[in-house]
Amino acid sequence: MISVLSVVNQIVLAFGFANLAILGWVAAAAAPIVIHLWMRQTHRETPWAAIRFLKAALERHAKRLRLQQWILLAIRTLILLLITLAAAKPFLDAGLGDVGVRTHRVLVLDASASMRLAEGGPDGPSRLVVAKRLATELVSGSRGGDLHSVIVAGGASQSPLAQPAGDRSRVVEAISRIEPTDGVADLAETLRLAERLVERADAVGSRVERTEVIVYTDLAANTWGALEGAAAAEGAPASYAATIAVASGGLRSVVDSLAELATVSVVDVGLTGAPNRAVSRVEIADPLPTSSRPVRITAEVSRFGAAAAQNDEPVVAELVVDGLPVDEQRLQLAPDQPTVVEFSHTFKTPGERVVEVRLGADALTIDNSRRLVVGVRPHVRVLLVAGRRDAARYVADALNPTGSRDAALRPLVVSDAELATLDFAEYDAVFFCNVARLTQDETTRLERYVRGGGGVIFFLGDRVDAERYNRTFGSTFEAAVWRPGRDNPFRLLGSDRRSEQPSFSVAADHPSSPLLPAALGEPVSRASYRVDPLEYGHPIVAPFRGREAAGLLTTPVSRYFPLAIEPHAADKRADHGTARVALTLENGDPLLVTVDHGAGRCAWFTTDGSLASVDPAGGEPWTALPAWPSFLPLVHETLRYVASGVAASGGVLVGEPITVAAAAGARRLEVDRPDQRGETIDVPADSEEWTYAGADRAGVYRFTAEGGAAPLRTVAVNVDPRESDPRRASAERFPRSVTVRRGGDTVAGDQASTLGRWAVHRWMLHIALALVLLETLLAQRFGRARA
Repeated sequence: MISVLSVVNQIVLAFGFANLAILGWVAAAAAPIVIHLWMRQTHRETPWAAIRFLKAALERHAKRLRLQQWILLAIRTLILLLITLAAAKPFLDAGLGDVGVRTHRVLVLDASASMRLAEGGPDGPSRLVVAKRLATELVSGSRGGDLHSVIVAGGASQSPLAQPAGDRSRVVEAISRIEPTDGVADLAETLRLAERLVERADAVGSRVERTEVIVYTDLAANTWGALEGAAAAEGAPASYAATIAVASGGLRSVVDSLAELATVSVVDVGLTGAPNRAVSRVEIADPLPTSSRPVRITAEVSRFGAAAAQNDEPVVAELVVDGLPVDEQRLQLAPDQPTVVEFSHTFKTPGERVVEVRLGADALTIDNSRRLVVGVRPHVRVLLVAGRRDAARYVADALNPTGSRDAALRPLVVSDAELATLDFAEYDAVFFCNVARLTQDETTRLERYVRGGGGVIFFLGDRVDAERYNRTFGSTFEAAVWRPGRDNPFRLLGSDRRSEQPSFSVAADHPSSPLLPAALGEPVSRASYRVDPLEYGHPIVAPFRGREAAGLLTTPVSRYFPLAIEPHAADKRADHGTARVALTLENGDPLLVTVDHGAGRCAWFTTDGSLASVDPAGGEPWTALPAWPSFLPLVHETLRYVASGVAASGGVLVGEPITVAAAAGARRLEVDRPDQRGETIDVPADSEEWTYAGADRAGVYRFTAEGGAAPLRTVAVNVDPRESDPRRASAERFPRSVTVRRGGDTVAGDQASTLGRWAVHRWMLHIALALVLLETLLAQRFGRARA
């Protein structure tokens, strides 16, 4: 049985006023009573014979007249009372007004990285601590018989309770065990899990009369922006505006589906305008660092929040290598825009080195550091495979102009006949210079090398068998249109239709592409005396901007391989990825194309890298590129790009999979995690690589074959930089099925915001209008009756 105190407590929690000062006008409701008393006539007795008959008639109708007057007086008083209360804007919390109803509450606690934000400095309560306290208070104050489910959102959403629980102490214990994660909350996945829990409770016959889904969150735009719809995409940073726009429709459908089963409410525990500093990016300028020369390390430090502009104190950025501080710089941060800081460091010994840039502690400490694993080499080994004599001579001279044995870049030239005995993994990059063909075994080993992070560059000359290349590398794409000058991923590689200046397009929504991004046509002789850098949008040609004297734009090419799509070869392979055009000839045909494949990259020059290939039409070399002054920097920039690999462009973020090459004979992998929790993983016997999906903490992961001494791979996992931005979603743009209210006295001191509550004042005005009409009708009717 529900106690009277419990009922009163729930009603008090459910009802409130937005404008309490207006309630002073409630006294105006007494006006009809005052007027009624004032207008009453004074009783006087006057002897008159005829009055006896009137008095007798009045006594017969006195009760009816008195009732009519009281009805009109009550209606007039109620009209004024309703108008006054409506002006005070009363509200009723969604889900809190139902007293005595058995309720199933699904409590969703956002434990993403942004919920680590503390109020008043690093020692203050985090947003997750506030959320856990509010959820605990709700459970502790609930009525006996209510059911509760708990969901943790952050990284992979999960439920600590397998079934809805009626034991409040068990639910409180589950909430207390929730720890903050380093990942991003997947709102759609979380709400789908909530929907499954609601359906599960119905399936087991819990006999609940009401179901509520209550989400405790900071309303970070990174998580909730998609629920705002198109308006959110317009105001969001370009880095994830497209993601918001795409996700909006799907997320809203999930919310609508859940709203059909339960009331959905959000408790906002976030901080508006909270200041935050973060290291948003760390990278090295040279993707092939050696122990013999200094390496430039670049980092971006950002400052967010409205309060950030009020603090102009310099920030110290510290460079840490293998856990030891080696350098520091003082920065003056600009609000809401990144500040670039550069360090120079010389690694003393080769090997995998962990580089970290970190800041001092602030309200959100998880993003104050960012790590990068740098593979330091004693020197860079580059394999040059020559398809004929002198086919690789110009490339070798470009890589090591002095021919010094102590140079950082050490090319090794071999003939294509030696490929069967070579291990590509021993080299940092491989050049194929006018190689006629590769066997299936060589292609398989090369594909595995690139997928594991290696870089490959092809120069195509007169010995290349185009049909064999197409059959061996198996490029198949679906036709689409891409215009030169747009730095976009593309879905197909173009043809030789000159009128439309076709280029390339490859699906960007898949992880990798074939090594050859399009089918090779037979070589054609078309003289071209200018090269189009496509607005220098590709990283390979970007350093040439403003350096026209290098001669890149005037490179003559007389014979090349066109890239074309064969209609019969088009299909939709699952491993298509991102390919990009770096250079085109003056007629729009590609000269240099790059393609991502797994963790590595491949670059294709559609003409020769030497003067040995001769155009049969004129007896001249295919191109003068090897003799042009731009050849040396072009080779170096291409090598730098393909050797950097796909991972170097963004690194591994929390929650993303890590691919590890399986060691020969190893059947188990030992994982050394940043939280000191080791894992041992069984590797299938026939597997060449293994994917680890448990990187749920920021830090360094080391993968070692069981019994091995040195790690097979060391990976730095970082927090998604979007979690650092305290920009908040606007609840006014949420669907009407989602109600939002502020929660917690540590947030803003306002526990009774009208946002997300049922507005009662409109209904009061409607009732007042109806009473005005009713009062008019009754007054007329009563008047006619008295007459």
